[in-house]
Amino acid sequence: MNEKQEYQSMIEMHENTCNITYKPIKKRRKKKPAPEEIKTQVIEKVNSQVEQEIMPIEENAIINQESSVTVRPKQQKKKGKFSIVTAQIMIIGALIATIFLTNALNANSGINTFFKSVFGEEQPLTVDARTYSDFAPTLNVLDGTVVTQTDGIITMEGEGSVYSAVNGTVKSVTLDDQTGKYTVEVSHSDTFASVYTGLDFVYSEVGGSVYSNVPLGYADALVNLCFYSNDAVITNYELVDDSVVWAV
Repeated sequence: MNEKQEYQSMIEMHENTCNITYKPIKKRRKKKPAPEEIKTQVIEKVNSQVEQEIMPIEENAIINQESSVTVRPKQQKKKGKFSIVTAQIMIIGALIATIFLTNALNANSGINTFFKSVFGEEQPLTVDARTYSDFAPTLNVLDGTVVTQTDGIITMEGEGSVYSAVNGTVKSVTLDDQTGKYTVEVSHSDTFASVYTGLDFVYSEVGGSVYSNVPLGYADALVNLCFYSNDAVITNYELVDDSVVWAV
């Protein structure tokens, strides 16, 4: 057999002369981790996340600390503001003092004129320059009362009401602790007054008005009456029908 026939016979060989079988490959099952390993992995993962979140906060805290150090120069600026406020207060105080002195020295200043227009002009103090000779005292006594006069002291013996000899204002009321009697001083003008001693009761208070026809108080025995001019007892007068007549 020639070479051509051999080659041809080889080509015509049946394809199934050789069978190839493949063995299936078994896949390995992954080993499940134990519960303790899973717990440990979860804790480590959580810790790593927490550390990542805390780190920026710590860095911000450090930055804030550094920035707080740079704020200190601003506190020095506050001193400047305080000094400005102090200067303004001093200026205002000086202006108020100037206005006060101006108003005190100048009665016709603008502010004084304004207050006068709002509250009314201050009324000047009235002066009662009348002397004792300008008055006509009268003793308003009850029947049966004995009236005597010695060295400027008028004594009225008897029980009953006591009247002021002249209209006036109660200046003082004094109680004698030893006798239990009251002494009342009545002012009739700036220089003229009358004093009643020996009262058991007083019907008027200090500052109250009294009249010659209205009882001033009450006495159960006797009352002494003196007239004063500038704190000196008046003696130059006479009693005529229960009226005082000045020897002027």
